[in-house]
Amino acid sequence: MNLQAWPAKFKNSAPSSSRMKRSLIAATVLSLLACLMAAPVPAEAAPERAPEQALIEPGPSFGIFDDSGYESNYIQPTRDGGLLMINRYDDSESQQVWVTFGKMTSSQSVWSDTFYIDSGIDRTRPSRAVIRETADGGTLFLIHHFKREGGNEITAYRLDAAGETLWSKALDTDTLDYIDTRVGLETLPDGGFLVSAQSASGQTFTIYKYNDQGGPLWQKQETGTLSGWLAGREDGFYAVLDTVNGQEAVQWDRDGNEVTRTGLELGGGKSVLTVQKLEHDRIAVTGQGGPEGAKTKSTIILGNRLKVVKAVEDYAINEVYIPEDKIFIRIDNETSSPGEGAPFSYHTVIATGVKSSGKELWQGRIEKQESRYYSLVYDPKLVYKVDEGYAILKYESSPASFIGMDKIIVNP
Repeated sequence: MNLQAWPAKFKNSAPSSSRMKRSLIAATVLSLLACLMAAPVPAEAAPERAPEQALIEPGPSFGIFDDSGYESNYIQPTRDGGLLMINRYDDSESQQVWVTFGKMTSSQSVWSDTFYIDSGIDRTRPSRAVIRETADGGTLFLIHHFKREGGNEITAYRLDAAGETLWSKALDTDTLDYIDTRVGLETLPDGGFLVSAQSASGQTFTIYKYNDQGGPLWQKQETGTLSGWLAGREDGFYAVLDTVNGQEAVQWDRDGNEVTRTGLELGGGKSVLTVQKLEHDRIAVTGQGGPEGAKTKSTIILGNRLKVVKAVEDYAINEVYIPEDKIFIRIDNETSSPGEGAPFSYHTVIATGVKSSGKELWQGRIEKQESRYYSLVYDPKLVYKVDEGYAILKYESSPASFIGMDKIIVNP
């Protein structure tokens, strides 16, 4: 700084170079302190809470299963948190159908029974079964089998809440002409029930209504269908149909009069995977599909007059959406080998409850030793809410494929 250039009256008051530097440093420090004091102190981020531990409790397997894709016909939840199960075995030598059925609650058998149908079955065409709980807590199931002399028959069995038989009878049907006919069942609040017969080759979906004693009341038929599902409601019923023109849902009253019909937008080339009854006369329709290697699921919840209540779009196929709890259950698999050349491996199945935000709520694990003689698969296609948690479909192969349900106990 050239002090000679300053006016004389400022020469004596001009600060020295060192004093100016000290003043600037002090001012800078004071300014920084003021900023720090004024700025809000960020709160320390709370550590993310680890998911709660859940317990996977092995449940029963109940026989060799050979009707893949229709597991929900053979396993159904009950209103008291239990499960109804049925299976059948075609004995080609004796030409009999052996049927095993029962009720499970809290992984314990409430009741069970076995019987056989001795009517000269056609050994070249497998029998099928479907089971449902009735409005009074009893059980209704159907056995559909083909006869050796030609034709086929649906026999209904009605049980009380203790598993005792009330009646059984062959149902009056007249359109089961196709070999590929698939039979469905839906019980109704008035004690009656609906039977559906879907023919893929004939592309027809026929609905029969019966009273509480199995007497026929009426029937109606939809055409151009590839598959179909029924779901009862207090004043009628729903049908969800995969048709040649896409998916649609129909609501009928108890006399079979159409109330409304609408197309379903499952998205991305999806077809209907499951239809689940919910409280308040609602249903959850889940579809699965899309490009190979990029398949996803979606779920639509429908209410009265088929109004969309909620849509859950494009989630992973190893997940299942639980509408009652508004969460997903994700199934992951890990395998490890004890060493090179070992004849077995360790397989860990991990079940995780996940919110839509991605937050993990709980997690359970089960480990099995597997070999070419035994394997375990959990299928998230079929998960039910039951007492203490959830029941999930399992396949155990050794080497035949056995079907059953294991329980995921939350907050054990």
